[in-house]
Amino acid sequence: MIKMINDQFRYQIRDISVPLRNDMVLWPGSPRFYIQWVKRLEDGQHCNASVLHCDMHAGTHIDAPLHYLANGKDIAECKLNHLCGSVYVAECKGKRLIGPEELKESNIPKSCHRLLLRTDNSKDLLANQNLFDQNFCALSEEGAIWITERNILLVGIDYLSIQPFKQHDLVHSILLESQVLILEGLNLNGVELGWWELFCLPLLLPEAEASPARAILRRPIQVL
Repeated sequence: MIKMINDQFRYQIRDISVPLRNDMVLWPGSPRFYIQWVKRLEDGQHCNASVLHCDMHAGTHIDAPLHYLANGKDIAECKLNHLCGSVYVAECKGKRLIGPEELKESNIPKSCHRLLLRTDNSKDLLANQNLFDQNFCALSEEGAIWITERNILLVGIDYLSIQPFKQHDLVHSILLESQVLILEGLNLNGVELGWWELFCLPLLLPEAEASPARAILRRPIQVL
C-alpha cells in the first residue's frame, strides 16, 4: 500500500519558516539575535563550532500557554498533534485588524482545527525585513474569541505577534487560556490558500514559554 501511494503521488512542500540571521527583524526590546563562532577551521581549530544567542520569540516560533498564564503549560508539555496535521490557510487582506467579520469572509471550513492567516504582512516579506513595522496586521480580541469558539487548536500568522502592537495582552490570553497554540513569524508569501498538512516542531525545552520552530506545509500532487 505504501509503495502504491508513493508511485501515484508526489508532494509539494513549502517551508514557511523565517530564516534566523544576525540582521533579522526582532520585536522591540528583544535581545539581539546572533550566532557566535567559538571555533573556526580557518583559525586552525579542529572543527567549526558556534553558540546561538536568541529570544525564544525570534523568527518563526510557537507560544505556549506559559507565555501569558502563570500556571500554563510550558512548550515541552504542548501536544505535538496540535502542531502537526491538517491545516487551512485562509486569506485576510486589506485590513489591519482581523475580527469575526474578516474571518467569516475568509470561508474557513467548520472542520478546520488548525488555521494559518495570510494577511497583507506577507506582501512585505518578513523574511527579508530588518526594520520592525508597528502597523502590522493582527487579530482583534473579538477575532480571538471567534477562534476559540470554533474549537481551533492552533492559529498562525505572518508577523512576529498575533496581537496589535502596543495593545494589552488580551488576544494572547484569550487564545492561550483556551489552549490554542499560537504560531507566529510565518512566511506565507505565495502560499496557496486551502488545505495543507502542517509539520511544526518546537525544541524540547521544559519550563520554556515558547520556542523557535521549523514549520513546513505539504500537500500531495497526483502523478498522471
